[in-house]
Amino acid sequence: MKRLSALWANDKLFESSRIVGNPDRQVGSITFDSRRCTEQSIFVAQNGLHIDGHLFIDEAIHNGSCVIVHSETLSSYRDDTTYIQNPQPAAVASRLAHELYGPYPRHIIAVTGTDGKSTTCEFLYRILKASNVRCALLSTISMDDGSGHRDSPFRQSTPEVEYLYPFLHRCYENNVDMVVLETTSHALSHKTSRTASLRFSGAVITNITSEHLDFHQTVEHYVNDKLNVVRQLKPEAPLVISGDFSYKGHPVIRSFPPDRIRTFAMDESDTSSCSYAETIAVDIESRRLRMRTKGMKAIMNFSFAPPVYTLNLLAAVSMAESLGQVSVGEMDIEKAVNKPVAGRFHLIDRLENAPVIIDFAHTENSFESLFSFIRTALPSMRIVALFGCAGERDTSKRKPMGRIAGRYCHRIYLADEDPRCEDPVQILHQIQEGIESASRAVVRIIADRPAAVATAVEELSPGEVLLLLGKGHEKSIEYCRKSVRYDEFDCVQKALEGKMAL
Repeated sequence: MKRLSALWANDKLFESSRIVGNPDRQVGSITFDSRRCTEQSIFVAQNGLHIDGHLFIDEAIHNGSCVIVHSETLSSYRDDTTYIQNPQPAAVASRLAHELYGPYPRHIIAVTGTDGKSTTCEFLYRILKASNVRCALLSTISMDDGSGHRDSPFRQSTPEVEYLYPFLHRCYENNVDMVVLETTSHALSHKTSRTASLRFSGAVITNITSEHLDFHQTVEHYVNDKLNVVRQLKPEAPLVISGDFSYKGHPVIRSFPPDRIRTFAMDESDTSSCSYAETIAVDIESRRLRMRTKGMKAIMNFSFAPPVYTLNLLAAVSMAESLGQVSVGEMDIEKAVNKPVAGRFHLIDRLENAPVIIDFAHTENSFESLFSFIRTALPSMRIVALFGCAGERDTSKRKPMGRIAGRYCHRIYLADEDPRCEDPVQILHQIQEGIESASRAVVRIIADRPAAVATAVEELSPGEVLLLLGKGHEKSIEYCRKSVRYDEFDCVQKALEGKMAL
């Protein structure tokens, strides 16, 4: 428990707040969900996409909340409750949560970008652990608060402050020295201010293309929010970016000290980069690399064949070396990183000459990267893809994803990803509209994803490769007001067993 007024001492954010009631109440937790309120909770009421949190203030108080953070003027105020009114309730929540749940580990390493965040986090975590750094991890895929590596229970890559800051405090209690944190554009945006109170000891930006325009509205806003990760770096903290980073000319990057920037690249793209890899040989299962970094020159066999994963590895190595605690040249990097990453290029080869691959690709850029690699690695095979697109998210990427798939694929199955409260079939029709009329791809719309997977496997022929995209590691499909359990790997295994039994 902490005294409420102690949580905002000397904070300018609260100078713009209207506070009604006792500012010295004892508080113990914070939440955006009135159902999670208990005695001495802070409840944050904000206007969401579908729900206005102000409608649940009475329920929050009934469940024990003694402090309400809100943006709208209320019709009544209770004497036994404290109210904090501010036009930015999420920013207030972030600041209060940061002060309420601390202290935290000294070093938090942020990994952001449009694609490849989770895999880069996993590689960096593995490298640090192999170097005997007491390291924690929070990514879309998995987490470790110092008590062991396990699947992440959160649907958000960077969870809300009521989960994020308790996680970071558990890391501190478990004597973690360094946290690898997947940091999304939503979390970095001032709209949520989820990570605004954090100062990072290092940052990796994998790439920036275009995504989440439903939230950021424009690419310019998206880029600016992403670059908050640079603004939040501690003095002397390193920044890792690709050698051909699209926004090197952005004022935030141009003003950053050049001696603190480390770059990575592969295969003739900026060979002067600090970390560089050249492909010696590649097939569908692995890539043989000649690597050069600050602390290492080596030839290694890398069990992730698509080039994007080599870039993720190089980014992780660059950050590990930049932190000054890791000598990559003295460790077995192959042993550290050559383990599967859940839902990332998982190759299932149970049918003769008809492999199935599960991958999390779900953006225009990741589609182009994956499909072009498959075409190069398996030039004689026909590409079959099954995918959808999330509802209530960036609609601008639907047609481009369809266009790219139509360019490479022989057959396409369009199926649910997470339609939420949008019409599932309408989403799939929007993707189909992007498939150019000149495309020879046969398109099947089967919204029910398990049925679509079963059909795709049943119709898969020798000489074809099936790509199941967009779900990867996820364990559910989100529909309007319900979540349906779903495991892509289990679903395809059952379909394969059924086909092999025939």
